[in-house]
Amino acid sequence: MGIMKVFKRIFQRPSETPEGIQVVESEVKEERLGIEPIYIKSMNLESSDDLKKVGDELRAGNIVILNIASFMSRDVEGLKQAIAQLKGMCYAIGGDIGRLGDSWIVATPRYVTIQFREQGTGPVT
Repeated sequence: MGIMKVFKRIFQRPSETPEGIQVVESEVKEERLGIEPIYIKSMNLESSDDLKKVGDELRAGNIVILNIASFMSRDVEGLKQAIAQLKGMCYAIGGDIGRLGDSWIVATPRYVTIQFREQGTGPVT
């Protein structure tokens, strides 16, 4: 048997599903098919006015990494309120939010889950 016949046999799609095997279609594949790629965008969160831009990026399906250092040094209470709003946005779209260090936060859209392993990082509380 020639090499091409072997490859065709290995990689060809079966015309029917064999008995006893259940095929489950993925929602992610169907929703992301034909849509632009997911971008990872870095932004500065200077005030709660920047949350609209962050929300737009999340709704577009992009991952946002936020530097909160300057906001934290100027207005801790305002930052807490902004993070609470950001958590609400992430929850509303089915996304996730987490801390990457003392001055960085990551917010993700639907279908992107954050899994932290290192000490000192974790979900935003």
